[in-house]
Amino acid sequence: MAEESAEKAAVAEKSAREEGDKKKKEADSAAKVEADKKAAEDKKKAEEEKKAKDKAEAEKKKVEEAKKKADEERKKKESQALVQKQKEAVEKAKKEEKHTKLVEKMNQALDQFSVTLNKKHYDAALQSRDEMKQAGFDVAEIKVHTMDIYKKSFTFPQIAHNDYAVEQFDTLASAEQNLNADPQNESQMEAFLRTADEVAGNLKDRYKE
Repeated sequence: MAEESAEKAAVAEKSAREEGDKKKKEADSAAKVEADKKAAEDKKKAEEEKKAKDKAEAEKKKVEEAKKKADEERKKKESQALVQKQKEAVEKAKKEEKHTKLVEKMNQALDQFSVTLNKKHYDAALQSRDEMKQAGFDVAEIKVHTMDIYKKSFTFPQIAHNDYAVEQFDTLASAEQNLNADPQNESQMEAFLRTADEVAGNLKDRYKE
């Protein structure tokens, strides 16, 4: 009896131990499955977070590159605009200098003509005027001023206000204005030269000094 009871107890103990081992294995297996599942979820979450972070960084980099490119393009355009502006300023300065020189050259020739009545000086003035036209400049007016030269030639300036002198100067002024208004008209040139010679002779005869 005792042996039978001991045997039953041993079997029960073994059965209980096996049952315990079985439950432990099942628990361990369940825990492993849960751990694997959690690890998979964590991995997936980490991958999604990394993917989102990489995408955000890529977008940020793209925006920064676009901004950098835009800034470089803007600076390039500004630089080109500045170079073009400087180039235009230099060209404008050169043109203005050329125009000024032509005007001075023309006026100098007109000064010489107004004093000497030598037509070569007048022709030189017209040539400078034509160069202005060809260069696209504003054309300066022809201003022959022989009358002013004659007036200043008197030793006593008040003589220029005498009635006879005024009459002579009016005649010369009319011929001078006609020539200035139509500077390439040969008839006006001939009339002016003739009038200037006559007025000079009349004044000299009347006011011998």
